[in-house]
Amino acid sequence: MTRSPIRFVYRNLVFGMGRDDVWGLYRLPTRSYPGLPATGKLEVLAQLAAFASTIEADFQLLRVSRAWSGEDYLAQARELAHSESDGGRLDALLTTHGSVLAEGVPARPEVFLAVRLTRTSGTLTRDGGLADRLAGLVGVRDPRGLSRQRLEQVLDGEQGAFARVCDFLVCERASTREVQWLIRRTLTRGSSEPWLDQFWQPQALVLDSEDEHGGRRLQPLEADVLRLLDAPIEQRARSLVIHEEHGESHQAQLVLGALPELTRFPGRLAELLFAPLEALAFPVDACFWARFIPNDRALALTRRRIVDADHAFNEEAHGEHGPTAQSAARPDLARDLEEVLTANDLSLIHISEPTRPY
Repeated sequence: MTRSPIRFVYRNLVFGMGRDDVWGLYRLPTRSYPGLPATGKLEVLAQLAAFASTIEADFQLLRVSRAWSGEDYLAQARELAHSESDGGRLDALLTTHGSVLAEGVPARPEVFLAVRLTRTSGTLTRDGGLADRLAGLVGVRDPRGLSRQRLEQVLDGEQGAFARVCDFLVCERASTREVQWLIRRTLTRGSSEPWLDQFWQPQALVLDSEDEHGGRRLQPLEADVLRLLDAPIEQRARSLVIHEEHGESHQAQLVLGALPELTRFPGRLAELLFAPLEALAFPVDACFWARFIPNDRALALTRRRIVDADHAFNEEAHGEHGPTAQSAARPDLARDLEEVLTANDLSLIHISEPTRPY
């Protein structure tokens, strides 16, 4: 049976496999980055860092590529040209532009931000506990059992998340059409732009509720989302082949390993969502997934690291060659982090594998 990681879409809310797996989707406008001075690039980094440390929720940064039509560009340029302009010189210039665009794959990057709403409001339940897992097994947290009261709580949480994002980043709520484009383009990635149904709107049945809160419940029609992924998908050893209407789309997903602990910014090694991707001869998509770790859990993990660092240091200290410089520095670094976490109500941001990017 086909299973989709997305069960329901309501406005800019995306419901995942469980009722509490809710994300708010936002579109971030892009701007020219290569021409910025070093201070301007540092300002961009500071805004992202401030957002990441303040949002206190899981979030995804999605860098996706949208096909750009060279023919539309030439047609619009001719339409906007002044009637008194030199037609011969303009045609020569546009011919040169057209030949350059025909050599590559014209595409422009777009950036979307997805914020998990289960950790952005006190009215929403933090997931991940034993009770949540048991509730998921028996179907209590299935989005098909979404009550009107619960939906209003999610909308209130989204309002707070949107306000916090706007404190640091310029963003807009994603439209239903953009959500449809993000889902459909996963099948045509790298081959063509997907066809969009301008009348598409996820539907749900309104059922009478007999629970203690009264009111009504929504039963999302999952088929409305599944029909956006209606192309046969062939799974191979290291890639996927999607047999869609305009041909075959060969796709592969790569996951980054360990990142360097120290790097220089600005620099190619630090600008992972920009420099390496812009250097390729073809458009690619990238997802940065950050998992929020509450302060108490981060402190527990740090104290485990202190014990591990002390054991590694003691073992190497009794060895023939003594401890390495890295082993000698780890206990102090771990204790410095413990001091920061105990002195301030801070949290850690953990880079997680993008196992299910929207």
